[in-house]
Amino acid sequence: MTGYSIKEFDPPNVEDDQFWDNFYSFYTKFVKDIHPNDPLTPKPRIVKSLKDPHPDYHINHWLVYTSDKEIVGWADNYISKETHPAYDTNKHVAGCDTVILKEHRHNGLGTQLFRYHLKIVKKYNRTIIQAGTSEESGHNFLRKFGGKEAIQGSENRLQMNEVDWSLMQQWIDDGPERAKEVNLERFVDVSDSDIEEYCVIYTETMNQQPFGELEGRVKETPDSRRQSEERHRKRGGKWTTLISREKNGRISGLTEVFYYPDKPSMLYQNLTGVKEEYRGKGLGKWLKATMLKWISEEYPDVKTIVTGNATTNAPMLSINQRMGFKEYKSGSEYKFQVEELEKLLD
Repeated sequence: MTGYSIKEFDPPNVEDDQFWDNFYSFYTKFVKDIHPNDPLTPKPRIVKSLKDPHPDYHINHWLVYTSDKEIVGWADNYISKETHPAYDTNKHVAGCDTVILKEHRHNGLGTQLFRYHLKIVKKYNRTIIQAGTSEESGHNFLRKFGGKEAIQGSENRLQMNEVDWSLMQQWIDDGPERAKEVNLERFVDVSDSDIEEYCVIYTETMNQQPFGELEGRVKETPDSRRQSEERHRKRGGKWTTLISREKNGRISGLTEVFYYPDKPSMLYQNLTGVKEEYRGKGLGKWLKATMLKWISEEYPDVKTIVTGNATTNAPMLSINQRMGFKEYKSGSEYKFQVEELEKLLD
């Protein structure tokens, strides 16, 4: 580690513009290394995001500097507080991220950052650390310290100029034929009248996804949903959800997308889910095709739609593949027993 230093980093208390220029230069190098053809998230959104940490997590950050004060590495961990809706199922888990620019690897920096992670994780009495990677160097590093692969997944992308619009229209036309008296509704913020039910279905369908051997689960509440809506709005994001509503008024399925005007060529698709008792009627295809058509009309500058899937999520992978999504980058999540990791680091 000769020639480097590691310093704790508290974003809300950093006002120095020169620092943020330095940090954004590091971010640019990192993104261009792993996603060389992607547009960059503009600096103002990066800064705004870091300076507004999620209130339901203890978040700790470190930066790696060269002797010339250049930032060449970054690490953070996030540990749920008792205020987190899913605290009861996640209170033993810590999530960790570690990034070292490739020309500065193999200098012991990653190992030292793992020691920083471990110290904080033990402070909060967590017994499991989870970390993910899509890079070969990351896989090698995490396996070196005993990481057990918990689940495999991939980032999949759809190019709008490759969409088979005749197939999408067929799914849209088939929707009301197969799901009689079901209507689709679009919104940005969940209505007060629907929010209780929506949070139940969101939690249910999110947790129906394959998790492999990952620890922890998701729980959405009206308070956490309102908090998320406000956080996206403050960053300039547009979070749009499309739901299916049954004849009896119940919500049966949903799909959601995130769009940022400061990065207009890319849009992110997150959860798509249908409650188990309403499956088999083509609701997933109807929702996704309808949302895709709306995206093409509402955001004509979007060229690429990005989503992520576990490799074991066969139903959603099947729909996505027929839509034209292709694997862009594969990755894995690993988990560590804190006690075993401590022995290895010692």
